[in-house]
Amino acid sequence: MLFSAIQDVKSTKFKTEYSYRRITILFKMKVFEINHKRVLRIMR
Repeated sequence: MLFSAIQDVKSTKFKTEYSYRRITILFKMKVFEINHKRVLRIMR
């Protein structure tokens, strides 16, 4: 679930490339309580 959510954010439908920090903030504002290190690991 988390992996697919990150892939959606990283997909080409968004005009800018999001960094792991920005994705972490995005998820914290939505639903997920997630650590930035986990987002970085999944994005690699």
